Amino acid sequence: MSRAFVLVALALAFAAGTWVGGWLGVVAVALAAPWLLRTLQPVTLGLGAAVAWLGLIAAADDGGSLGRLLSRLGGLFGVPGWALVVVAVLYAFLLAWSTARLAEGLRTR
Repeated sequence: MSRAFVLVALALAFAAGTWVGGWLGVVAVALAAPWLLRTLQPVTLGLGAAVAWLGLIAAADDGGSLGRLLSRLGGLFGVPGWALVVVAVLYAFLLAWSTARLAEGLRTR
């Protein structure tokens, strides 16, 4: 199976998990995916979650209203709006990666 295919499949799984369960959906997919595909590395799961959340954020931008919202929120925190997107995507990456690392450690005991 190609890496690009695996990444796209993971991104779709993380997007669906997020849609259904919010951030807990990321944890659920990160726990389930290595059981289905034993060769997955935690960093691959993190990338899949990051791509998923970036896609969800992009899909939520309906004619610029998301951009205005990010600009306003960024103004409240004193950061540019794009920084909030970076933080959200980084959060998804770290959540999936750390969940996979913890699960990996539990499986090897």
